[in-house]
Amino acid sequence: AVTLTRFLALHTIWLPWIAFVLVGLHLFFVRHLGSSGLPKNTSEEMQAGKPFYPHQVLEDMVGIAVLFVILASLALFAPVHMEALADPTDATYDPRPEWYFMFLFQLLKYFQGPLEVVGTFVIPTAAITLLLLLPFLDRGERKSMRQRPVALGVTCLSVLLIVTLTILGIRSPKLEASADEASAGTGATSETISDGPAVFDFGLDSDQTEQSADDQTTTDTEVFDFGLDN
Repeated sequence: AVTLTRFLALHTIWLPWIAFVLVGLHLFFVRHLGSSGLPKNTSEEMQAGKPFYPHQVLEDMVGIAVLFVILASLALFAPVHMEALADPTDATYDPRPEWYFMFLFQLLKYFQGPLEVVGTFVIPTAAITLLLLLPFLDRGERKSMRQRPVALGVTCLSVLLIVTLTILGIRSPKLEASADEASAGTGATSETISDGPAVFDFGLDSDQTEQSADDQTTTDTEVFDFGLDN
């Protein structure tokens, strides 16, 4: 519960400000260094580009408006299917993320035990850092992507790995709980409900159990004693 609360705070408080800063840096570099343009653009066309305001600003506003309409329509007319309430006693449930996180889900299967941090933190962080630094590492004078093999190769390789891991994660079979795990799940719940004392079985012998029951009865009687007269 604490982890979910912290991640919710991270998404709602910090990520918008981080996105705001990154967009500001992006606009600064576009204005300071110029846009790379389309691969077919020549140097003369790049020098004689359109001004940022109002042309580029208008195009961005139209794109944002179209995307907002699409997302709002999906939220209103195609709501996400909700599963049943989570049951902590169900050991047969196999949780799976949405498709856009499926490649990370598949990556975890290759790193078990102490190496789990490699699949959850080290590799994703290194990959994202590499993609962010790629424009600064490949600083060739040619701005066409076809003439920048380092940037094009790293980008294509990243997309290929993400798509491959996503397909493997979607097609991976679900885990099947053993008989012991199933009995420890929902089956154990019904047994413990029917056999009430088994829930509070702390390894006490019969004398200690009877003494605890007497103490509990006395305590319950004292709890409801409000000192009222007849």
